[in-house]
Amino acid sequence: RRESGDRAHVLLLNVPGPNINIDDQLKMMNKAIIGLKYELKSASYNIDSLQTMTKNIMDKLSSINSLPQSQDSEEYNTTFADTLWPIQNENELNEQERLLKEDLSERNIIIKQLSRHSAKTIQETTRRIMQNMFSDELLKDYSYLGFKGKNVFFTL
Repeated sequence: RRESGDRAHVLLLNVPGPNINIDDQLKMMNKAIIGLKYELKSASYNIDSLQTMTKNIMDKLSSINSLPQSQDSEEYNTTFADTLWPIQNENELNEQERLLKEDLSERNIIIKQLSRHSAKTIQETTRRIMQNMFSDELLKDYSYLGFKGKNVFFTL
């Protein structure tokens, strides 16, 4: 503690750099508190936004799940997709492509069936879908980029 005129100043010994008096310390602490207050408000706003988005998603999911669907319809959807897969040759592949382009209800059934093959990673999901959709006999003649003289898969 050192006396300067009528006013006493406290010096911090642990602060690096020049000694800072108590008024400067209070200003720095006040700035830090204001910054923390701003960050808390921002985090609170972000949490509120995430909760609102989550609620909206849950509402949409519950409305989708509450759509009436008979057991017969579900069995038809499964049976229909099972009759299409695995694709054995290019003719079946072309027929399925035509079906996907022309028939919206059948396309929705296929999308629903494909979504059941989802996994934790895109690679695993792709592998599962490929195993179910295509026969090994068809895929042996294809390579993604057409290496080794095989047909190009990504253009199918």
